Amino acid sequence: MATIGTFIKRGDDLHGAIRTLTLDVDLVMRPAPKTKADGPDFLIYAAGTAKGPNGIDTQLGAGWKRTCDQDCLHIDVELDDPAFPGPLSATLVEDHVAPSGERFSMVWARA
Repeated sequence: MATIGTFIKRGDDLHGAIRTLTLDVDLVMRPAPKTKADGPDFLIYAAGTAKGPNGIDTQLGAGWKRTCDQDCLHIDVELDDPAFPGPLSATLVEDHVAPSGERFSMVWARA
């Protein structure tokens, strides 16, 4: 398992970045409108691109809140882009150094 990013809560959004040997992208996770019970809790955008419809950032994926047995919060994310060989699945886990729900690390493991 590798830590590939760090995210910080700002208002309702999570701001962070993914840094790997081939990815270097700033991301923002914004609350998703809930249209279905199993729909995503967050939509994930490439921050600062503003090239999507209506001048908004390009959407790269989505995230779903989960709670572990010890009441810790984590967010399962899936990112995809035509340049990727396939979807990238990862998990944001709470950083216990910061106050609860304020800072997350994105961890990834090859399936």
